[in-house]
Amino acid sequence: MPVPETVDNILSRVSADDSPLLEVLTRQIKDSHRVVVSLESWQPEQLDDYYRMNYRVVDQEGRQLGQGRNLEKVLDNFKEHVSETLQQQTQQRFETDSITQWDFGELPLEHQFKQAGVTVTSYPALVDRKDSVAIELKDYPQQAQFESGRGMVRLFMFQLPQQVKYLRKELLRGNTINLQLAGVDQRREQWLEDLLHAVFYRVFIDAKELPRNQDQFNQRLHAGRQQLVEEAQALAQLLATIIGHYNSIRKLLKKANELSWAYAIGDINRQLAVLFAPGFIVDTPIEYLEQYPRYLQAIVQRLEKLRGHFQRDKQLSTALNNLSEPLLAVWVNNADAMVRSSQLLEFRWLLEEFRVSLFAQQLGTRQAVSEKRLREQWKQVKTALLDLSS
Repeated sequence: MPVPETVDNILSRVSADDSPLLEVLTRQIKDSHRVVVSLESWQPEQLDDYYRMNYRVVDQEGRQLGQGRNLEKVLDNFKEHVSETLQQQTQQRFETDSITQWDFGELPLEHQFKQAGVTVTSYPALVDRKDSVAIELKDYPQQAQFESGRGMVRLFMFQLPQQVKYLRKELLRGNTINLQLAGVDQRREQWLEDLLHAVFYRVFIDAKELPRNQDQFNQRLHAGRQQLVEEAQALAQLLATIIGHYNSIRKLLKKANELSWAYAIGDINRQLAVLFAPGFIVDTPIEYLEQYPRYLQAIVQRLEKLRGHFQRDKQLSTALNNLSEPLLAVWVNNADAMVRSSQLLEFRWLLEEFRVSLFAQQLGTRQAVSEKRLREQWKQVKTALLDLSS
């Protein structure tokens, strides 16, 4: 397959759109030459720098401040400069601080300004400051959407102080749940705050367009306030079920002290650390949080089967870890990708379903899942992550 002629042929057949480059190239080569090139075969990270786009950073007068062919590194090197510029633009355009009610006019989808003769597009976000909210400009629309969702939750809470006071008093009460929380080193106060945030998000924000002006905000407030207590009680009941299962697992783990079980116990502890990472009640979409009881029941069944089956468990865990380690590496090193990549988020929860299918098949899964499907899904994740870094 002559490369120059192939490139010319493909360029004549494609037009600019939002499709990932590697998917377009794979499809075009298959259509024109009947050759299937798998996505992992491309290995764009092996390209010499000469073939990569060169990015230059200039100041307001057009003087070069730096350059590079790795966009992520260039952005990281000038992160502070970008933050200062966006902060200056925010202060010039918006009333930014100590906001406790919607009295700042419209929250636009984007804000454009001139920098060194170039039009720069940034994205206004309503950011949670706990005792108030603030308007900040963000680099990416996904960032702004994510931050604004949380900021608007806080703003809705400021408008309903009596309801918030009532829910703080009534939810997650009783000796049983408090003893269970203490048994797994969790604090009621933090779970309660996260519960409130999650339920306000579900009632006022989830699956809806964000309000962009005061009228839209007030309409949303009026429409949702009657659902608040009922939704909060339902979520509190779900969390009570979750903490009950979690407590049972911790008791079983204390008894699982055979040396041959160490590999399985280590894997379970890593799984629990991710499932119950700080802020999980807020960060976990409700459709996945509702699956926690099943995920935890699967762990209980796994522990109950360990005696006499630890070699089988280790084999299954090895296959599982080969799939989960790349995800955890991204999770630790690039938390922003979890916000910006829906494919990565889908892969994360498919892994939980895969665990259920391996260790507690009788509990069933939400969707068909297999090692093959997860490997195919990871290819899409890798492509999506390349798009995010380009």
